[in-house]
Amino acid sequence: MNKKLIYLQIFIIVVFIGLALELIPKPKIDKQRRFTIPTIEEAKPTALPGELHLRIIAPGKLNLPEVDPDQNGVITDQTFEEYRLDSGKSWIATSGGLSWVKKYLQLTQESFAPKFITVVPGIEIEEGSPIEKINQDWGQILSLFNAIAVDTENASLAKYPIGLPWVASNIYNSAQIGLKAIDNVLPYVIIEQNGLRVLVLSFVEAAEKGLKINPMAFHRDMASSLLQIRQELGKYSADLTVVLLKGDGFCLSPIANSTIAFNDLKKNKIECNKTRGPIQLLKRLIPGSVDLIVTTDPYNAVGIIDDTVILQIGDQGRYIGMVDFYFDQVSKKMIRNRTRVLPFVKTCHYFLPLTDDCAPSENLNQIGRFPVGHKQQEKPSLFLGKKLLH
Repeated sequence: MNKKLIYLQIFIIVVFIGLALELIPKPKIDKQRRFTIPTIEEAKPTALPGELHLRIIAPGKLNLPEVDPDQNGVITDQTFEEYRLDSGKSWIATSGGLSWVKKYLQLTQESFAPKFITVVPGIEIEEGSPIEKINQDWGQILSLFNAIAVDTENASLAKYPIGLPWVASNIYNSAQIGLKAIDNVLPYVIIEQNGLRVLVLSFVEAAEKGLKINPMAFHRDMASSLLQIRQELGKYSADLTVVLLKGDGFCLSPIANSTIAFNDLKKNKIECNKTRGPIQLLKRLIPGSVDLIVTTDPYNAVGIIDDTVILQIGDQGRYIGMVDFYFDQVSKKMIRNRTRVLPFVKTCHYFLPLTDDCAPSENLNQIGRFPVGHKQQEKPSLFLGKKLLH
């Protein structure tokens, strides 16, 4: 008998025995997890020859950790305990918290840098928080973002920490000339990444009244502010325009637990408040003036309105949204039909197979909704092929 054939038969037998005895590790992924991207292959860009790729990554609005006065100033990381009721079963799913958002974002950076930009549509800062404490305790986390929207409606700081990309685009200061209205806060940022220029704006939909932090500063019309900034930039405008929006948009849409391509995204019917939020801004602009609106709300939603991708992300850092854009390498023009939205990622601390969702927090172990020993069934959260650990 041919020696090559004999060796092949021996090899097949050895492999079969190894698999049978589990001596050879087999790729193992749990059943479909709720709101995550378990393998890095599922999130890899699909740029074709002659294309440039850029990914926009955004968590929902974040809350900075609080200082607990009863614990001698210890910082308590705020997480979100979500009550779920699916198929007649109920449980608490714990997610979010600034430190966990950091874990997910850092893993994304390690996997895909430098082909993405990270933005956040708002950070809630506790009133009275000293600037030096924000820089000292949270500066490392906030530095992960290329643009941070300032909630000028509820702003509690008269002066924002220097060195971070704070953005507020629709305010003006009657005591100053020009677009800049708050110290250390920019009217817009231009980010250059992957050979592309990205303009990031931040709008707060609020009545035209004096800001709490500065009675000489006022909100102004969003569309007028955008046009003024575009006029100021002139020929140095951007290849991609992103708006971080705080407003009562309250959008709803079907959500798929998978990547959504452009054509399917257009079919994904999204319904928003007709008089406020994204629709209020877009109806006064030429279609295509804004490429992406990132907003936040208790619910996830995604869709397209007038050629603009609307990405509404669950707040309190519970979810992270990602959108891929592709451009012609020479002209830098966007290839809109190549746009895709990746699955929303839930920032679970642990995964519980019993519910196919985040595990409940420690203080809810005795709620009686799970069989005895469910804590032993918990598994580390799985994201981009890696386990996230405490």
